[in-house]
Amino acid sequence: MLKTRPGRVARWLWVLLLLVVFWPAPLGQAQSTLQVEAQPAVGEYPEEIVFPVMAASSAADIVSLELSYRVVGSPYTRSRWPDFSPALQVEASYRLDTQVEHYAPGTTFHYYWTAEDAVGNVVESEELVFSYTDNRFEWDALSTERVAVHWYEGGEDFGQELLEVSQRALDRLERDVGVEAERQIKIYVYGSERDFRGALGPNSPEWIGGQALPALSLIIAYIRPESSYSSWEIQRMIPHELSHVVLYQETHNPYTSNPNWLEEGIAVHNQEVADEEYPDLVAEAARNGTLIPLRALSASFPSDPDLALLSYAESLSVVEFILAEYGPEGLAALVDVFAEGETAEAAVPQALGISLDALEAGWRATLPAAERTPVPGSTPFSAPADSGQEQDLGRILRLVASALACTFFMGVLVIVAVVVLVVRRRRRSEAEGFEYGQQD
Repeated sequence: MLKTRPGRVARWLWVLLLLVVFWPAPLGQAQSTLQVEAQPAVGEYPEEIVFPVMAASSAADIVSLELSYRVVGSPYTRSRWPDFSPALQVEASYRLDTQVEHYAPGTTFHYYWTAEDAVGNVVESEELVFSYTDNRFEWDALSTERVAVHWYEGGEDFGQELLEVSQRALDRLERDVGVEAERQIKIYVYGSERDFRGALGPNSPEWIGGQALPALSLIIAYIRPESSYSSWEIQRMIPHELSHVVLYQETHNPYTSNPNWLEEGIAVHNQEVADEEYPDLVAEAARNGTLIPLRALSASFPSDPDLALLSYAESLSVVEFILAEYGPEGLAALVDVFAEGETAEAAVPQALGISLDALEAGWRATLPAAERTPVPGSTPFSAPADSGQEQDLGRILRLVASALACTFFMGVLVIVAVVVLVVRRRRRSEAEGFEYGQQD
């Protein structure tokens, strides 16, 4: 008869107990699950965006729901938490107040939901995409791979003109500046100023007629299709704003931004219609010695309307000087260096082989009466400058006059000193003679 040791029996009992405790449930038995499903968002422009969600758990009440959303073009993800009562099954939503947190029409959102139950299970939903369109209007649209235009007044011809002008503007940027659109740019054109104002953010200046939002690859503009100058405005505004978006896509970096004279100079150069007064403004400022130095134009433009207009005119003139002297390759090289985060003082030598001051001096030399303008960084003046020989002669005459004046002054001092000395000696002699006479 085979005998079994008590220790071996005890070990087998422990094994059986563990198997009973941790044996998986039968296939037909319900498992503990947590599920969350993001629902399509609904927007009412410009009031709100509502993000719905559904969640269910078989193990414990759902105690937390978190909405995470990111706007295309932004590196940041924001989180929001809706109000709801914990339960095994929950339907909730978060209302984003877009009167407080403004978003332009055409802004694209990527979003998802995260759910957690009372026992610590956590699960995320699939990510969805939502475009916040201005649903106050019935929009028509035409698009290519590079650009999509949207309008609601003006008919098919108006939209076709918007698209063709946009395509030509992008072609010129590639030819003259060497930059291309990295992702599709959306353009929304409003047919009335009132409608356009309703799409702008709070506290927007009243003079704005178009706005580029480069980080969002988005442009919104006001152009009246029925006006006599609608084609002129399309050819002016659309290429200008497209330039800002494409330059941002090409040069955006975490260190610095492009100097304003480069940004606005390229944007104005890219317009299909010129601002006819700009050359005259630059020429007049050159004659009067009131040109704004490039270093000053690297930052924001002046708030004074006349100086702001001169800033745009000068920026265009400088960019066209670079194109004339260094060609599209030089301008493209300059843009490439700015994409690396360099300042104007460092970028110009790297791209063009000259200093920023030398670039400004070369540009000034091409302007009318440039010899009357101050050197870069100096205080403007309006007096006419002499030629080189006249300046040398004037300097010599001033030195001679100064020497003669000093000599005359020293001579007068010597004469006065001699007179004083003679007078003192005579008085002393008279005093001594008087005292001698009294003693006698």
